[in-house]
Amino acid sequence: MAHSFTAEDLARSTATRRDPIRSARIFWTRLSIIGECWEWDGVRQNRANGGAGYGSVYSPEAGKFIFAHRRAFEIANGPIPDGLLVLHNCDNPPCCNPAHLYQGTKSNNMKDAWDRGRHPGVPKRSTCRRGHEMNSQNIYVYPNGKRRCAICMHDGYVR
Repeated sequence: MAHSFTAEDLARSTATRRDPIRSARIFWTRLSIIGECWEWDGVRQNRANGGAGYGSVYSPEAGKFIFAHRRAFEIANGPIPDGLLVLHNCDNPPCCNPAHLYQGTKSNNMKDAWDRGRHPGVPKRSTCRRGHEMNSQNIYVYPNGKRRCAICMHDGYVR
């Protein structure tokens, strides 16, 4: 059965969108503390359909839905510069604890995923084709996610 909204519901919803402070207060009430993580209790991406389990929340400043951990970071630290992502120290996608969040680039995110062994499709090779050790200090990550041995690149061995 469909829920029927009243004029009061609509007014409350509109007021929340226009009042960032009220929106922030409401945001923090929708978290569950699990260990050190503050997990988002609202809508999440469906892992069964290929999503990563990140929370989704409306941002009045952006005027659209964004990831809940980005909203938590914005509330705690201010706007996120264009081109930067909000990354997790805790490897828990629904976590919104600002102490577990930091800014980084796509390259930082891919390198972090590689270092923690959680990037799907990345071969778990310990050396490159020429025998150099493959670790976070020796990998160049292209913006499209491809990885190359930094030593081989420096030496001019590029395929």
